[in-house]
Amino acid sequence: MTNMGDKLILPSEIKKEVTYLASDALKGRGMGTPGIQKAAEYIAGQFKSLGLQNPQGLDDYLQPVGLISMSAPSSATITVDSLKWNLNDNFIILNGESLNTENKLVFANYGMEDDYKGLDVKGKYVLVLAGNGKTNDTREIFEMWPDKQVIADKHGALGLVEIIKTSGAWRRISYYMAMDRIRTKVAGNDSFIYIWVDDESGNLKQWALDSRNDHAISISINGLVKKDIPAWNVVGILPGKDPILKYQYIIASAHYDHLGVGVPVNGDSIYNGARDNAMGTSALIQAAKFLAGTGTRRSVIFLACTGEEEGMLGSQWYASHPLVPLRQTIFNMNTDGAGYDDTTKITIIDPGRTTADDLIGKAVAAAGLQAGGDPAPEQHFYNRSDNVSFAGKGVPAMNISPGVTGLSPEIMKYYHQPDDEVDSIDFYYVAKYVRAFAYSLKLLADETKNPFWVNGDQYEKAGITLYGRRP
Repeated sequence: MTNMGDKLILPSEIKKEVTYLASDALKGRGMGTPGIQKAAEYIAGQFKSLGLQNPQGLDDYLQPVGLISMSAPSSATITVDSLKWNLNDNFIILNGESLNTENKLVFANYGMEDDYKGLDVKGKYVLVLAGNGKTNDTREIFEMWPDKQVIADKHGALGLVEIIKTSGAWRRISYYMAMDRIRTKVAGNDSFIYIWVDDESGNLKQWALDSRNDHAISISINGLVKKDIPAWNVVGILPGKDPILKYQYIIASAHYDHLGVGVPVNGDSIYNGARDNAMGTSALIQAAKFLAGTGTRRSVIFLACTGEEEGMLGSQWYASHPLVPLRQTIFNMNTDGAGYDDTTKITIIDPGRTTADDLIGKAVAAAGLQAGGDPAPEQHFYNRSDNVSFAGKGVPAMNISPGVTGLSPEIMKYYHQPDDEVDSIDFYYVAKYVRAFAYSLKLLADETKNPFWVNGDQYEKAGITLYGRRP
């Protein structure tokens, strides 16, 4: 790797790519802006020049991602029988529209398909319990809501009222949901009302289980406005050369969006995102160039994700709308980070989760660096980047970043700040980091044994469900 990587992956080439992506002309690559569209077109052009395959059904490597912006309502209240709930204090709106209505509310247990047997919910609202009876994890419960909406919509319901206990996180969740936000579209009726009601005490759940009767519901939502947001993932495929292994795929991913134009700091309002994540995007392009030159046994999907800063929206969309069946996708190698404060290493976020650690360590060493562990496990960074979208589906996934010792002043000086620009970056170090990423992909794509989750990992069961067994 050292000889090939030194010749193929050059600091000057990385600097050129990062300079364009993080330029003021692209205005911080904010969602729905001309700048992020230019970035997508640039990445697609690089994929084309490298001879990557345009995935079937796509136009110029661009996978449309269904996103909408949703403004915070100006006011909203819900009354159920004698209970009155206020927006943010007692409930939040995941999906919906402005309306004033009175109707019936029908209890349907957890709102899964079997729970609708014998129920008439057509033209009514449905009361459900959070999750599926098997998990209390708020993130997993949140990820269920699109499926629950589709099921309820199929049975003719107008909306869902879901009772949830967030174990002390309600204030943080309601604060986030009270802001204007961007989210993925849900199949079916996008005017469908989906509401979370806070039940920290557990009294509402008990009330719903005890009564199991139809209730009278009154909903008033004012000032909620939605509009479509144009967005794309950029996807190119390098076909594998092995007659058998080429039907298995590694996904190499990095997000290319950033924060756009925001609050000025020292007169600068453009959040350029050179470290986060123009460096990672360049790593993706350079890895594609390296692997196109060396060839791989397995096939490699290069995925530049949109909407990561809004909640991993692009990777969630791909994981739910894969261009290659996820059963054929055996690993996701993601690169993302806030920058670096240690140029002797590369950081593996939350190591020890998959059986691929030794391979990654070998690649890092070949690049002349050390593999460092997660510097701040209490921050749960593993679940805050695009790798988690694939992990949630069962695909073994890893996230690496440039070397980080913690949330140091050197990191926070640039993280999500207008100062995150090109001129302060050490591109000789970044070239080593990019070589380690590229060689990691080479080793993963050529290794005959499939990587998998370690025993007991939280995503192990999802992996066994996806593939039908451990490899």
